[in-house]
Amino acid sequence: LTKTGEGILRMGQVGVYSTPTTISGGTLRMTSSAPMTPIAGATVWLDASILAIGDGEAVTYLTDRSGNGHDAVPSYSTFLPTFNASELNGRGTIHIDGGVEGLRTLDSLGIDGDTDRTLFAVVAKANATDGEMYINIGDASANYHAFGFDLKQNTTYVPYVFGMGGVETAARPNGQYQLLCGMRESESGVNSGYLNGAYVGSASSCLYGDDSPLEIGYISGFDSSSHGDFAEVLVYDWALTDAERRTVEAYLNYKWFGIEPSGPILSPASPVAIAASAALDLNGFSQNIGPLSGAGRVMLDGGTLTVNSTVNSMFTGTLSGNGGLT
Repeated sequence: LTKTGEGILRMGQVGVYSTPTTISGGTLRMTSSAPMTPIAGATVWLDASILAIGDGEAVTYLTDRSGNGHDAVPSYSTFLPTFNASELNGRGTIHIDGGVEGLRTLDSLGIDGDTDRTLFAVVAKANATDGEMYINIGDASANYHAFGFDLKQNTTYVPYVFGMGGVETAARPNGQYQLLCGMRESESGVNSGYLNGAYVGSASSCLYGDDSPLEIGYISGFDSSSHGDFAEVLVYDWALTDAERRTVEAYLNYKWFGIEPSGPILSPASPVAIAASAALDLNGFSQNIGPLSGAGRVMLDGGTLTVNSTVNSMFTGTLSGNGGLT
């Protein structure tokens, strides 16, 4: 990696290279490696934070950000979810208060039969008395036709298959938002679940499925209510790779929970050379590097630069800002 010329080059990709990092001009600035958007190709993408309405106002329409036109409307026009302004990490979410309150897409998603799929949701169940939160695709009135998430008072399904073959884990705290991922691989018949980025487990089942709308909150097939909140839901019509899944989780974690992706930006194995007229700006992001040399500037801004090397090197430049060099 070589930075040349004046100006600032912002670097946010997690580094896996081992070749030298050379800053011969200008500034190489570390920045967040969190993706600002999920991976492309979602079948439906519903994001509560795009709503431009006031706190407590009724939610009557939510546009599908995927561009596929699977916009969502209330499950029943006389029972409307409400908007929570600045609810989670300064962004708005949608509250569903039991009964037949909920949202459903205007049309079916085109995911039918035993199609591969991956679902993501940032949701919470509301309270200890009757808190529960559903996300569903398929006909929930028939065994092995429905697939989704269910946060119950006494357990969590991430995902569930209506019948047998879901992945079950412990109940989650009331009022605490969770990042859920459920995946279906049709060839193997395996359903896999992830909770807040951690693998929960897998189970096998058949799944017949139906081309149906996405339901959030009230699930018509088994007449079940939700008392909870949702921030964002994404559905893909394939089983994402581990790298794709981690990218979507990184996007959701940073957006809704302010969690930066783990791992370095600069490669821990890379020698770093900074010319006299150039600078490395950690911008508060602590980094591990190989040998450090040159006569330029290192701006810490609250970060710590750790030199992981037993190789002799000489750095005659300057360090500035709070932080440290180890």
